Amino acid sequence: MTLAIRDIMARWSMEPYDEDAGTGFVRHAVVRVGHESGEVLVTVVTNGDEFPASKAFCRELAKRVPEITTIVQNVNTRQTNVILGEKERVLYGPGFILDRLCGLSFRISSQSFYQVNASQTEVLYDEAVRLAGLTGTETVIDAYCGTGTIGLVAASRGAARVIGVDAVEAAIHDARGNARHNGIENAEFVAADATQFMEELAASGKRPRPLVLLMDPPRAGSTPAFLAAACALAPERIVYISCNPATQARDVRQLTESGYVVRAIRPVDMFPHTDHVESIVMLEKKSVSAPAAKAERRGDGGRFDRASSAATETAPWAVSQSEDCPSESECPAAPAEGELQQKEVR
Repeated sequence: MTLAIRDIMARWSMEPYDEDAGTGFVRHAVVRVGHESGEVLVTVVTNGDEFPASKAFCRELAKRVPEITTIVQNVNTRQTNVILGEKERVLYGPGFILDRLCGLSFRISSQSFYQVNASQTEVLYDEAVRLAGLTGTETVIDAYCGTGTIGLVAASRGAARVIGVDAVEAAIHDARGNARHNGIENAEFVAADATQFMEELAASGKRPRPLVLLMDPPRAGSTPAFLAAACALAPERIVYISCNPATQARDVRQLTESGYVVRAIRPVDMFPHTDHVESIVMLEKKSVSAPAAKAERRGDGGRFDRASSAATETAPWAVSQSEDCPSESECPAAPAEGELQQKEVR
């Protein structure tokens, strides 16, 4: 597919972008493929609004690669190494693709965060929702929710209510569409800064009870202000998903210093043949009753996972160190407020 794009670029004299000089037209070509549907979305990132011969480009590309169902032009004229700009237009097809995950159907657009390894994503989300210990009474806040994937899975598997929050309006638009498409009525999605949302909810005195927080921030991790707001809301459980155990360990340390205890740690191999993993950490408030704590550590068939619980509660690196973060002095600093960027497309 990338070879076809390269050949068509040469045929129509579409110059590749030179980042140092700031010249050229095509900056990137981003390809997204539906794991089950096989639908393909191509996003052509350009250094300018005008796209000469765009119809001919799309016609030839779709002819060469019949799996392509939609092509989008994204405009990025900034002097930056950030891939996507804010302005875009649909050149061919509906502007999104559909795929199935955890028994649900999801709409994926060019700026929507969606895990690349769909098979392991199901493993990741299944385990995260299991650790959340949903009993049918909890309100779940899905922070950094993207297109609402994990929040909608939680809504379909025991959450009484789900509130998804993300600063990217395009992602929230997709999340709302995904909820409608799947007939899920107990989930709502808010386009807002996650920290500000948490702070305002904590200040309102209208904290839902019982409350579970799901959070899946970018590689930079969360921020001290968000974590402080989360602790002010005092959810009974926090399920923290991360693609960067180093920043996760840094953030978990702040949560444990604010009255939470690590109950489970689950690495998931999302990136085979690399040294990277996704990591799930489940934390509980220290005041949570024993029956509630027991619910989080149940295995299949109600078996109590005592060995796992003991291992995680006594592992010091769980809250202060990781292989990528050997000491507190070397651990990455938390991003400042306002600097937390949208999840990168992986």
